[in-house]
Amino acid sequence: MPKKQLSAQDRALELLKEAQKLVRGDRRMAIANAISVLEKSGKITAVITAVTNLVLDNMSVGDKISDPEHAKLMYRKSKGKGVTAFYRWRDRDGKQTETVIGHYPAMKLSGIHDAWEAMRDAETASTNPDAYKLAKEAKERAAEQSDEKAEVTVAEICDRYIEEHAKPFKKTWYEDQRLLRKFFIAEHGKRLACQITKADIDGILHDLERRSGREAQKVRAVISKLYNVAIAAPVAPRHMKKGQQPNRISWLPEGTINPAALTQKSSYDAQRYSPTTADLQGLMETVTAEARMPGVDAIAPKALLLQALTFSRINEACAARWDQIDLKAGTWTLPETATKNGQEHTVMLSDQAVSLLSNTKRTASPFVFPSIKDPQKSIRSNSVQHWWKGSKPEGVHERFGSHGLRRAGAAFVKGIGGSEDVRMRLLNHHSSTMAALYAAGETMDEPARKYGQHWADYLTGLTAGNVVAIGVKRA
Repeated sequence: MPKKQLSAQDRALELLKEAQKLVRGDRRMAIANAISVLEKSGKITAVITAVTNLVLDNMSVGDKISDPEHAKLMYRKSKGKGVTAFYRWRDRDGKQTETVIGHYPAMKLSGIHDAWEAMRDAETASTNPDAYKLAKEAKERAAEQSDEKAEVTVAEICDRYIEEHAKPFKKTWYEDQRLLRKFFIAEHGKRLACQITKADIDGILHDLERRSGREAQKVRAVISKLYNVAIAAPVAPRHMKKGQQPNRISWLPEGTINPAALTQKSSYDAQRYSPTTADLQGLMETVTAEARMPGVDAIAPKALLLQALTFSRINEACAARWDQIDLKAGTWTLPETATKNGQEHTVMLSDQAVSLLSNTKRTASPFVFPSIKDPQKSIRSNSVQHWWKGSKPEGVHERFGSHGLRRAGAAFVKGIGGSEDVRMRLLNHHSSTMAALYAAGETMDEPARKYGQHWADYLTGLTAGNVVAIGVKRA
């Protein structure tokens, strides 16, 4: 007896069920969903609510889809050309015609949508029923925009990067500005940004590496970041700041590459310096004396003294605000926008830190340590570091900087029996262990206050001759 001929629907069902037996996991579930749709509706439907870059990237050769959000806009995947976008319309005789808009990804999705909109508007208005002419006009308009982007200079994209991306989302935006002005704009500012090459960046880095490997690293990083923003390169969500939106519009012509990304990263190993007891004694004697100076002369030493007493970072101490500080409770709460790891952190203030803040005169500025030039801004961390560099007494190692205070404080706490969890809490470092403690409701506030007070007592004791070497466990 001849086998009953199956309908296209039934054949599809059989094939899907056979395929389901061959795969596992997500693929098996996807096929099961397709079978369910077929059995319930009587036909196979591929539901696409919006055509995105991901949808186009996952098309296979031979696939053809229509855009549900853009009537008459179609996409077809073929060998060699990739995904072709075309506009389907009817001429005056009613004949269906397809006009190619462009090929994705060479033509960005935003450009395809712009061309589609122009074609739709012209067809609706019956001013230009020939979609080919409209496509030509759209391409000419895109070419004009590309010509404008080709005229953008290095100085212009640097200024735009600072204003639109660095200032709103980086506490140290001024450092980006300094590096770009000194090492990039000074030499290449008037050149067209799209014409900067790998050789140009290599030239900057080669000269700089002979003087400072670390500075060369920073220059390469900021130029690379600048170009990634300018060409609208994708950014991983974990690298985006809170409130930051992805940049989807390129400032430069299509096809422009990031010249810094092609260069070799400078070889530089950070030389960490752990301060000695003599270094700490010299610092405490200097900042304690200078902090007693009247007016603005005391701002920089007071900021450095606050950092020393609280395990904080220098930029956090400089940007401390009065509304973050509760002197009665003895706490200083840094919001997530003010910390390096992006998580709120409460500093348990020692008696010495409370005394320092209590004796700091409040002004109209919201900052504890306002800028001399603009009181509505805080003093910059590099201003404090510059002051310390010029104020170091004899006997203090030249490599002893503000960050060494955190390292010295952690070593001290370890030496007197403070656990790793306590040290992580004081330094605002996070780990799986710390996360588990916080999840269980343990804030580590009291241990942090206890060992923070021991550290402050030790530092102030250095100025009174009560010197105990770092790392020596107390009885």
